[in-house]
Amino acid sequence: KKQIVLPKALISAGESLFIPSSLAGIVTSTGDEAKIAYESASTIFGSGSVVLTETLPASGLSITFPISPMTLLDDDFYNILLWADNYSNYGNIEIKFGADTNFYSYYGKTLKSQINTKSSEWNNIAFKFSDMTKTGTITTGTAINYIQILVYGAASKLLNVKFGGIKKGMKPRTAITFSFDDINQTDYTVAFQKLKSVG
Repeated sequence: KKQIVLPKALISAGESLFIPSSLAGIVTSTGDEAKIAYESASTIFGSGSVVLTETLPASGLSITFPISPMTLLDDDFYNILLWADNYSNYGNIEIKFGADTNFYSYYGKTLKSQINTKSSEWNNIAFKFSDMTKTGTITTGTAINYIQILVYGAASKLLNVKFGGIKKGMKPRTAITFSFDDINQTDYTVAFQKLKSVG
């Protein structure tokens, strides 16, 4: 018997805070240590993704993009879509919701522990407002106008990362299990591929 479990965070649509459709408006840590590109292949969040490739080991990559002003609420949930060719190359990850030099951030082992360790697969990482820490004078009433994602490489490692967007208000539910009793090859080549294609 083969079982396929769909991640519970891949269910409902939510509100798009930023879904990349081009490189317009995006600021990155390019320079000598990173290259940026846009990939048009559609993701489960819709549209394409921003691809960041690092050429200097153990460096950091960052991507910053403006958003329509919004405030953060205590009961808000957020989802960020990330992909890497090898997740063991990550040293740390941080997400900032900011206004000028003040921001809320979600980072460290808590975030990294949510990442599927399989290489070359998308991760839909869910977190809530109460998971974040505050820097500066920012409050829940402050109008957030940008989001920044920072990825740090482990020692002697290079990063190849894709960012597929960030959403607010996705509604997780209990995972669904599909069982295939007869162990046919088409369970994987047909059924699994179809389920995977719809998230």
